[in-house]
Amino acid sequence: MTPEDPAYLRHILDAIISIEEFSKGISSAQDLRNRRLERAGIERMLTIIGEAAKKISPELRESYPEAP
Repeated sequence: MTPEDPAYLRHILDAIISIEEFSKGISSAQDLRNRRLERAGIERMLTIIGEAAKKISPELRESYPEAP
């Protein structure tokens, strides 16, 4: 594990928490289409998750092979 890995994991966790908050009250794809602000926030958080996930060290990835 590199010294940066905990920060990347924290970014991922924070983004997941934000997605949970943004998606409250959204129960269908139509709801998501109609709620542009929430959709934009969710899309941004997914981008943050992807960016942080690709920066996680190979050593940490190898430690948890069950995590995609």
